[in-house]
Amino acid sequence: MNMKSSNQSYDASDVADGYALAYEQVADLAAMLGAVRHLCDKNIEYVGKVYDVPDSVFQELKRVFNIMDGLIQESLEFSKAQEDSYQN
Repeated sequence: MNMKSSNQSYDASDVADGYALAYEQVADLAAMLGAVRHLCDKNIEYVGKVYDVPDSVFQELKRVFNIMDGLIQESLEFSKAQEDSYQN
């Protein structure tokens, strides 16, 4: 078994590109989460009107959405800051 190690070198622009890609992927996740949240909000509104389900039933779901929004925002800010630091 021949095991050759390939030492490939990377420069700062490669790292910046990685963070740019991470930013784009998290932004895509944010868009998808926003769509899911919108659908949930519509269903919550419908269930509340038609079946008289109180809004408080969905507080935990809304809390989870808020937590995910915060995590996404932190990740976007971190990726952007890292990308900028490696570009300069």
